[in-house]
Amino acid sequence: MKVGYLLLMLICTTAVWAHADDLGIGSMLVGKQILGVTECRQMTLKSDCEVTLVSISPDGKHVAYFIKKRSGSECRLANCSTGRTISIMAAYADDIPPVQPPASNDLWIALDSPPIAWSPDGSLFAFQATQLIWDKDKPTDPPVDQRCIVIYSATGVFKKSFPIPDSGSALDKLLFTPDSRRLVINLSIPNLTINEKYRPLKYLIQLIDVGSDASQELLDSQTSLTDLVGFSADGSLLVVTYDGAGGLLHKIALDGSSDWKIMENAKAACLTRSDGILAITEYQGNLSVLNQMTGKKTELAVDPSVSFLLWAPNGRMILYDKSESIVDVTKMRKRDIHSLWLSCIEPGKLNSMCVALDIDGCPSCSRDCSKIAYINQGQLYVAELSLREPNLDEKLAAGIPLTEEEMKQTILDNAKHIGVGIFMYSADNNESLPLADSIAQVIHDYLPHADVFFRPGTQENIFKYIDPGVSRLDQITNPTGTIIGELDAGYAWKVALYADGHVQVLPKK
Repeated sequence: MKVGYLLLMLICTTAVWAHADDLGIGSMLVGKQILGVTECRQMTLKSDCEVTLVSISPDGKHVAYFIKKRSGSECRLANCSTGRTISIMAAYADDIPPVQPPASNDLWIALDSPPIAWSPDGSLFAFQATQLIWDKDKPTDPPVDQRCIVIYSATGVFKKSFPIPDSGSALDKLLFTPDSRRLVINLSIPNLTINEKYRPLKYLIQLIDVGSDASQELLDSQTSLTDLVGFSADGSLLVVTYDGAGGLLHKIALDGSSDWKIMENAKAACLTRSDGILAITEYQGNLSVLNQMTGKKTELAVDPSVSFLLWAPNGRMILYDKSESIVDVTKMRKRDIHSLWLSCIEPGKLNSMCVALDIDGCPSCSRDCSKIAYINQGQLYVAELSLREPNLDEKLAAGIPLTEEEMKQTILDNAKHIGVGIFMYSADNNESLPLADSIAQVIHDYLPHADVFFRPGTQENIFKYIDPGVSRLDQITNPTGTIIGELDAGYAWKVALYADGHVQVLPKK
């Protein structure tokens, strides 16, 4: 009977240990709630397309993405809830543009760089495209190409297009302003006035009003490379200029009236979009967040396999990947996989979680991190995350205070662990019982962790060993009625451990 009960206890204990080891992999603590993946939807089929770039709307309702075609890229738009997908700008059918002009005398070709930009209110998105225009009077002549910024509504309706100034310029980045009414563009333009042979670049940041088409230059630099970060709380544009080794963070008013230089040694990709104050100090290996005003540094991950990907739009979380090489059963083929992780920037237990086990390229995140779009083996997936109340194991792992009932259940489980430890020690030592003053040390190797002796959430020892008056377990004449240990957490009750292994809550006398 004792052997059967011991086997049952071992099975139950093993199950609890395994569950505890899995904590934090698919969920994490945000405030006093648990954030976890509740659904992951595959939005495309391998037989239909290969996805190359994704961008989810700030409200998480829609995702725009590019797919690879023989002739270039096609832009599509999908509803994250229903999966309904429409083609925004299709690639032409052949490898080369058609010789004969279409009926409209123009043709649009989507360009998958720079990434798609969404307006903060989620109503519009913009990307770069090339417009081929034929002369209707000379249809056999090659078309003229004009690169443009095109704007669509979140439902896929074409709104308007803006020609990109200077045909030889490169569009580096697009950003909507916080009011969703204007676009900021970052251009690299060949400056032929200095030296046509060398063709050094000048860098231009321009503001375009989506409604009136009016444009305004915010920054024109002949020497410094520029990169857009985002917008500060007062609506000013955050820009990093690079002139030599270090970057300089600027705050520029959208009316062009002021340019404040606020921080040196800045890297645009590492900075939060909202204020530029928090920065990831390294891209790989040791991920830490540095508050550049206070100098406070918070370590998030110390692992040579991790790499920073991007800040979440809310500025309170980051996305990073963790790489791992796997070998097939023949040990002839090796593949590197990259898992996607989300982490809070505040230190603490359970502050990171795995969103996806295998991704390609850079993901895209909604404003509140409730939706994350990513690519896996050329296919688009959208993971949905939601908050819930933590369960008992998660509270223990995160250090959240327990209710009295949760405390009682945890102490009962700990008493069972101690009982199993005593049984296993006795079985390995000719039925001998441990001594009272050394019980924690001698049964240590039989326990899941030493915390079973402590009040949950603390390092306060609440276990008291009660000597049964004999030196061997088989000498106890009434094991079902003999208490060999008690755990007292300071309530009106205590948990008793009996010599046969069962535990019971007893009122204090």
